[in-house]
Amino acid sequence: MRVLPFVLLFGVLFAAKVSSAWINETIVDMDCYKQRYKIEEIIIRAYMPPGRVDPTAFDNLKKSKSKYRRYLYVTPTKDVDPRDIAGDVCRKLVKPLGEQFQVYVEVSQPNTNWVDNKNENIAYIELLQKEFEQKSDCFYSKIGIQTNKADWERIFGTGYNHFVDRFLYWEPTTHNQCSAEGFQAFGGWTTPNGVLYMRNVGRCQTDVDISCDLT
Repeated sequence: MRVLPFVLLFGVLFAAKVSSAWINETIVDMDCYKQRYKIEEIIIRAYMPPGRVDPTAFDNLKKSKSKYRRYLYVTPTKDVDPRDIAGDVCRKLVKPLGEQFQVYVEVSQPNTNWVDNKNENIAYIELLQKEFEQKSDCFYSKIGIQTNKADWERIFGTGYNHFVDRFLYWEPTTHNQCSAEGFQAFGGWTTPNGVLYMRNVGRCQTDVDISCDLT
C-alpha cells in the first residue's frame, strides 16, 4: 500500500513527488541514491527471466530496510506457471524477512515469451494477479503495473482494461522528465500514477532506472 508524503508550504499541505530507484542488480553504495538523486523509495526486482527469483533481491532488501521504503517488482516469463512465480517470491524472498510488500508487474517485451494469442496472455496475467493477491501474508492486496502503451496493446489488445484501478508506472518513449506529457490513454488509464523516465543511471556503481509518482 503506497502512502504519499506531504510537504507544508505557506500553511497548506501538498502531496510531494516521490522518486524511486528500480533495482535489478546488487546495490554497492546504499546511501548514494538518496544523496545524489533524492531517492526515497527503491523498487527491487524479485523475479526475472528466464524464470527465477532474482539472486540479488534478498540482500538488497536486507541492506535497504532502515534507509528506504521498499517495494518489489516482477518480470514474469510466460513459460513459468504464475503459481510458481508468486509462490517462489513469497516462500524464498518475503517470508524469511517476515514482512509484507507491494508488488508491481512489469509488462514488457522481449524476453518474456508473451504469445500472439491475446486471450491466452490475458488469462495468464489475471492468474498471476490472483496468485499474488491471495497471498496476503506476503503481499498487499492489489498489484501495480509497469508498462507502456505499445507493449500493453501488443500483448493484451486495445480494449483490455482489467487493471484500470491499479497503480500504473508508465514508461514514456518521448521524454525523460517527471511528467505525463505525451501520455496516450490505454488499458483504461487516462493518466499515469507514476513515470519511469530515466533508464540505466549509473553514478552509484549500480545501474538503476528512476521513476517519480504523479498522484
